[in-house]
Amino acid sequence: AAGGLEVKLPEPDSAGGLRLVALAVTSDRAGAARDAVAVRPDIVMRTSYPRFLAPGDRAEVPVVFFNNRGEARTLTVEAVANGPVTITGAGEVALPAGKEAVLRLGLRAGDVYGKAEIVVRARCEGFAKEEKTELPVRPAWGSATLSAGGIVPADGEAHRVFGAGGR
Repeated sequence: AAGGLEVKLPEPDSAGGLRLVALAVTSDRAGAARDAVAVRPDIVMRTSYPRFLAPGDRAEVPVVFFNNRGEARTLTVEAVANGPVTITGAGEVALPAGKEAVLRLGLRAGDVYGKAEIVVRARCEGFAKEEKTELPVRPAWGSATLSAGGIVPADGEAHRVFGAGGR
């Protein structure tokens, strides 16, 4: 006997494919069916952050939106930063049907280092997305350990100056 099945899945975060497999078993029969299904969300949001910042650094973060819907949308984008970073540039984005649009956020690291937590939220009718990112603000220079060795005569003094050509 032929059977049917309808399955509703949550909207994916990215485009790709799924392999669906259905198994059916009775006391005297077994059957299987499989199919590949292409999936893509109606709207995709992608951010691209630097790997880290140093105190005083400035960076631009593109937030790219892809509209897979057949109608134009207007997105409201909010951006919040906690920690040693400030963020600017949030607002509205016009997203044409079947196209992409880019919103550029500005980042500025403060004068201290630590971990910044950034949240970007985008929404419009029928769509809401929130992306959280941790961004390290590292010291402006790495730490260093200096050491020296030598022999000091019993009746002498020891002098050591660190740096280029020091004695």
